[in-house]
Amino acid sequence: MSTRLQVLLAGLALAGLTACDPALRMVFHNQTQQPVSFKTIYSRPGLPDTTSQRLLLPGRTTMYFGIGGWSDSATFQIARRFKSWEVARANDTLRLSDSKALYQFLRNCPHKGFIQSTLLVEFE
Repeated sequence: MSTRLQVLLAGLALAGLTACDPALRMVFHNQTQQPVSFKTIYSRPGLPDTTSQRLLLPGRTTMYFGIGGWSDSATFQIARRFKSWEVARANDTLRLSDSKALYQFLRNCPHKGFIQSTLLVEFE
């Protein structure tokens, strides 16, 4: 067998064994005319909790969480990472103060894309 053929076969075998999972992403779609305040408390065992606050401008903001699809187990694993979410809009505030509430909220969000890899969180 020639060297070129061996390289070609090795490349095809490697490509066949390589997973092609898409990015696991959460897209926040702010459909209001004003920014939305998004505050999270990230829980890390053995370390102090981390608080993050960002402004979600009108339009879409994307967060990435690895690779794969939004299966129930993936959603549960992501929800467990957070102690709470707080979304403050002009008229009201949505508080999800434990991982069970966050898990239920995320399960009800629409899944889009290749193998359901995008979770769409909409704010109206």
